[in-house]
Amino acid sequence: MPKTNQIHATLSPEAMNNIKSAIATIQSNLPFLVDLGADEIRRLAKAGDLTESFLQKALVIAEQSPDILPRNFAIEEFRADMALAANLEDITHALQQLLERIGNTIKVARSDAYGHALITYDRSKKSAPQGLHAATMDLGQRFARRSQGKKTEPAPASQSQILS
Repeated sequence: MPKTNQIHATLSPEAMNNIKSAIATIQSNLPFLVDLGADEIRRLAKAGDLTESFLQKALVIAEQSPDILPRNFAIEEFRADMALAANLEDITHALQQLLERIGNTIKVARSDAYGHALITYDRSKKSAPQGLHAATMDLGQRFARRSQGKKTEPAPASQSQILS
């Protein structure tokens, strides 16, 4: 049976409002964020982590030799794109750490709740008042589905069966 009470916490309505407000503030400070579909993502030039060195070296060359570039080439935009990507990666890293901790906390809270549910189900099977019989049977469906869903496969043939 899972352990229960690994975490004891609540979120007040005020805290939830503050969190949602903070998320809205983050979004309002990033008005340029874009939504892309799968086709649009496929059409983008691929410039992942392994390309970072290439990008840095190309920026150095562009800054040191602007005369080799086309007239309409905007070094300032190149710099700005590099800085924006770096800043957004910093934000992403911080948010990923937060999301990982939130995800882990959800798992612990659900594990606690599942432990409580198992105790409730076990006790209701043993001593539920007549009015809770249907609810207890409904809870039992969670386990009935699992055992009904398993298909029995034929046992593999033994060596002696194969040879005969």
